[in-house]
Amino acid sequence: MKQKGNKEEYKRQLTSTFAEYIKAKGLRQTNERYAILEKIVDLDTHFDIETIYSAMECEYHVSRTTVYSTIDLLCDCNILRKHFINGKQATYDLTDTRHIHLICTQCGNVKEVNDTKINEFILKQKFRGFTQEFSTTYVHGICSKCKRRKLPKK
Repeated sequence: MKQKGNKEEYKRQLTSTFAEYIKAKGLRQTNERYAILEKIVDLDTHFDIETIYSAMECEYHVSRTTVYSTIDLLCDCNILRKHFINGKQATYDLTDTRHIHLICTQCGNVKEVNDTKINEFILKQKFRGFTQEFSTTYVHGICSKCKRRKLPKK
């Protein structure tokens, strides 16, 4: 599922996919679960559990447990993907986003870069005895801010 068209249509598509998954699993369809999904789509970037919990707390009362369990469900139904960048706590992003993660080894900042040529190249690769489902690319280096800080002053 690619994010095309307007954001509201995209939310409807994801909500429908999530609703089908919840129904197939015999779970309750709660407003809280759908509100969490909507907040994630609105963020449109990597996030961690605390970010979602804090964002939800401002607008909609949900427990931390509900946030954790909903994030797990969204990962299970392939709407979200879990990342461990720099060995830190888990971060998440939508599975249909294809981007490269540029990770600064100095400050830990993560920048997302879209490069369709690299993504297409990776997805076209055939591996003996292995069926590729998705790929995630991490490039480690030093960001321009950290590089400027290290340059000697003239």
